[in-house]
Amino acid sequence: MLTVAKNQFKVSLLSIKYNILRSMVNKSSFLFSVLLMFISNASFLIQWVVIFSVSDGADFTMKQVLLLWGVIACSYGLSNIIFGGVHYLPEYIINGKLDAYLVQPKNVLLSVMTSHTSVSAFGDVIYGYVVILLASPNLVSFMYATLFSITGAIIYACFIIILYSSIFYSINYRELVGSLTRIPTSFGTYPDNIFDGVLKILLYTIFPIGFIVYLPVKVLLYNNILFAIYIVLFALFIVLLASTIFYLGLKRYSSTNLMSARV
Repeated sequence: MLTVAKNQFKVSLLSIKYNILRSMVNKSSFLFSVLLMFISNASFLIQWVVIFSVSDGADFTMKQVLLLWGVIACSYGLSNIIFGGVHYLPEYIINGKLDAYLVQPKNVLLSVMTSHTSVSAFGDVIYGYVVILLASPNLVSFMYATLFSITGAIIYACFIIILYSSIFYSINYRELVGSLTRIPTSFGTYPDNIFDGVLKILLYTIFPIGFIVYLPVKVLLYNNILFAIYIVLFALFIVLLASTIFYLGLKRYSSTNLMSARV
């Protein structure tokens, strides 16, 4: 069992490695994409500079906002670098492209997850670390940023898998779930202080933004170890949940006998 898991882990690492190498073939294009994403992210902070210039920001601070942007950028970026394939699940399911993964002696879900890498996502990760260390320049923050980049990437990818697995049952859900996948990045850049009631509950349950962004920021602000443990445990939970839901849906998958190889 351990040997199988070890071999699968090695195969996944190789897949990620070659995806990254392919994306870096044209170095000029790669660097330009990374730079554009970095600048694009940085430009959104201007709105907060304006807000704090005309308001005292009683409910939150600029440091909190910087950490929010840093954590969400790192999580989103790392997820798209390592698990970029999750965004192609609708295409794989609807067009029968899962066939190429089903015939391989490897974990289907993990193979799909690591099948693609986003070039511009490197800019997200770099930007995220810069912003976090700008807000809290110390080794502890760097270590927490790394931990929460990993847990955030896993939780975000699993959230997308859970949503897209509904397409196994009906392709009519595609547009709806496509919109829902953007919720973490839409709400994750705003402090949770401004939300309350049912909406806040949803952001910590149905939409796990609380575990991707809000709790990590609280750990960075207050060094709350207990919250860090909650985040890790939730990441493990959602991995099991996403895997179970995906493989239940896979039983309804209709093969098209498409025997094309992975590229």
